[in-house]
Amino acid sequence: MTHLNWQSRKGWEAPRIRSDRKRTLLLTWVIALLWNAISTPLLWTLPKALDQNQWLVLMVVAFPAVGLGLLWKAIAMTREYRHYGTVELIMDPYPAAIGGQMGGTILV
Repeated sequence: MTHLNWQSRKGWEAPRIRSDRKRTLLLTWVIALLWNAISTPLLWTLPKALDQNQWLVLMVVAFPAVGLGLLWKAIAMTREYRHYGTVELIMDPYPAAIGGQMGGTILV
């Protein structure tokens, strides 16, 4: 096993730390769209179930409701990303000492 210098690790070579908000935003959109694509057709069974007094099927409505919540979250995250952009932390001092002082500047 070789012991590499900590500065040779990807992302640790500079005092700048960038947020991964864009990747999270894209993942949220993919999950929201897939969830809604799968759960929305369940609403088409609702009128027939109500006619047959199958109240247990009303629990199926929870799945499209969760889909609406996911869609709302994706839209809110998109608005935040468009407003703030990529957030970056510049550490000062770099590297911070364990048990010592650590500071920095957040670029928005």
